[in-house]
Amino acid sequence: MEDDAGVLIFDDTVQEKAHSQENNLTCWHFDHTINHSVKGINLLNCLYHANDVSLPVAFEIVTKPIRFCDVNTRKEKRKSVTTKNELLRGMLSTCRQNQLKWRYILADSWFSSTENMQFIHEHLKKYFILALKSNRLVALSLADKQQGRYACFNGVLVVFSFNNGNRDIGFVVKNIICAFTFATAYEASFDTDTAISK
Repeated sequence: MEDDAGVLIFDDTVQEKAHSQENNLTCWHFDHTINHSVKGINLLNCLYHANDVSLPVAFEIVTKPIRFCDVNTRKEKRKSVTTKNELLRGMLSTCRQNQLKWRYILADSWFSSTENMQFIHEHLKKYFILALKSNRLVALSLADKQQGRYACFNGVLVVFSFNNGNRDIGFVVKNIICAFTFATAYEASFDTDTAISK
């Protein structure tokens, strides 16, 4: 079932535990599906998909052992020692160490950080398909990048592939070293009227 063209799919979920006592494991987590925090257990899952078969290959439970007082609300809150993005990079390293075969990493916009893109591209030498948040800045050409002219990206799913040759680039994400091209199956829109210079 393993294949060099396999895909690792990352997503997190919150198993709501509204009536459970709060602790390091069962605590408040932001649930992006309903756009607010819920009390529960937060899991980061990694699913491997190849040849029409999907298998879970890794998961991490997000714990929040650090307690602190929010200065604005004066309420006690909790935070993790390790971010979800750091957990994702650790899980990718484990998959590589276990010699799992894959080519692409798929994830939602929560995981489209500069650090993750560079880790996947430079360290793992893999491709990724990520959604971008609407506040990400992109240069629509290499000339725009060199002039520090960036446009706001308006949020639909974009497929990235590395463009290391001399072909025309589709765009450059600000603070990312490599250039990307769009996959033809997806569309993206840019707000060039609100282009931002460096």
